[in-house]
Amino acid sequence: MSEFWDRLRAGLPVAVTSAVVLLGTFGSALGLKYVAGLPDSGLVLAVVLAVSLSRRQPGKTAKARMFALVALPLVSVGATEVGSQVSQRPNLGDALFVLAVSASVWSRRFRGPIARLGSVAGLPLIAILIAPAAAAGSSSGSSSRWWAAVVAVLALVWVTACFTIAERRGWLSVDAEDAPPRAARPTAAMIDRMALRMLVSLTLAFVAGRWLFGAHWPWLVITAFVVSSGGAEHADVWWRGVQRVIGAGIGTLGATLVTAVAPAGSAWSIAAILGVLMLAAWLRPVNYAFWAAGVTSVLALLYGYYGERGGGLLTDRLEEIALGAALAITVSWLVTLVPMRERAQDPLRAATLRVLGYVNRQHGLTYQLVGTLPSGGYLVRDARGEAVLHWSRDRTASVPDSDAVAGDAVASGATPSGHPYALAARHD
Repeated sequence: MSEFWDRLRAGLPVAVTSAVVLLGTFGSALGLKYVAGLPDSGLVLAVVLAVSLSRRQPGKTAKARMFALVALPLVSVGATEVGSQVSQRPNLGDALFVLAVSASVWSRRFRGPIARLGSVAGLPLIAILIAPAAAAGSSSGSSSRWWAAVVAVLALVWVTACFTIAERRGWLSVDAEDAPPRAARPTAAMIDRMALRMLVSLTLAFVAGRWLFGAHWPWLVITAFVVSSGGAEHADVWWRGVQRVIGAGIGTLGATLVTAVAPAGSAWSIAAILGVLMLAAWLRPVNYAFWAAGVTSVLALLYGYYGERGGGLLTDRLEEIALGAALAITVSWLVTLVPMRERAQDPLRAATLRVLGYVNRQHGLTYQLVGTLPSGGYLVRDARGEAVLHWSRDRTASVPDSDAVAGDAVASGATPSGHPYALAARHD
């Protein structure tokens, strides 16, 4: 129980900063709606981008933020085009959406600009999945597409400004000891499985959703997306899938009951949507089920805002959540169990991770292991860039100095067990 409260307290500064970003972005977009005719799809896109970008901002470098400023408007225009195809040409739009989302997952196997582009591309695509009602009710012309670029810049400016101010004022800490622990980087084969899993799950979800549920297909697809975004190994699939389904079911139940009494177009629905998003973003580090509940609650509130209501909706939505989860969990389990070619594991990897952990703690660093170099060293990376770690199991051996690894010396010494190490910055 104490760990739960510790996580809540640790996530509070980010949650408060994210709330300011969300309110600022929504307020600015709402002003554009009344002053310049921003369509509802652009308003929804602005909110989704604000929430998603806030989750990825703490500790971001200026280079990463500049890349997002250039790439995000472009991919938002493309995502808006995909959304219009989903509404106007369902078969083509569905195929484009599935391929785009799967490609954004697969891009994680690469490093550098490709991986960053895939990460950025996933954000506006999520907006299409969350808010097809708003997208369908908006104009499909070129002006709507370019509005996507405008709101992308708007959201990114708010996110960058708020998090930069919070970090410089000391409200947010980017020190290694205060940052949440990162999961180990998935291998290339794991990422291949994750992308294949997403491809198959979303394809089946679109087919089953449109065939069985007609205009209500998004509930099945969003459930498949949420569950398919789980862990890389099959041991994670069932447990994470169950957590997310429970969260989605509870969120849908509560929000559907709220929309039954709130009139269409009610300002209270908008307030509830913003409040749910803030709370879900805060609780997400505690358990992903809270985020799943928040997303599905927002979807139900959004549909209620646009006039979709009725006693039978709750049953239909719960059926779609159950079917979408069953599809995604089955595909996830089967695809993850398909043997795919893995590179031979470095027999010293576990020991190297322990050495790197000691080096980080000893010298106040935040490096993560990336891979093995042909020279026999290990490539590591943090927010400042890449470095090379050399260490030896032979306690009497010497390790290469900074000149030998073509960089500047960062740290050197020996572990408590006596294994010598040297860490040098890498300059390509």
